[in-house]
Amino acid sequence: MTERLEITKNAGKIIQLSFSKDGTILTVTTANGYFLGFLTSIPSLCAAHDNYAALLSSLTEMSVVDCVKNNMIVAKTNLEVEPSFMSLGGYHFAAGANSSVWFYRWRQPGFEGKLQVV
Repeated sequence: MTERLEITKNAGKIIQLSFSKDGTILTVTTANGYFLGFLTSIPSLCAAHDNYAALLSSLTEMSVVDCVKNNMIVAKTNLEVEPSFMSLGGYHFAAGANSSVWFYRWRQPGFEGKLQVV
């Protein structure tokens, strides 16, 4: 992971930097009118079932890992929204925000141990 941000020269000189109150978003304003926002931390969101764990691997991507097999990723899927809650079952997981929930199949019966992209 890099700890350096590069802003192109055509953006112009940086004139203002500001963090959100909770410190998770850095905003940058430049002399050429650019307004850039950088997410400085991804919310920690996870769920577990049996020897599997579902993790929020980016703001809208869920990965299921097998904790017994050295955290091998066994499934990945892109989500409809950035979730605020999730749950994992033997073949499905749920991800939701506010009062909406989406269900995803992460494993087909009989496909145990094989990588699936759903």
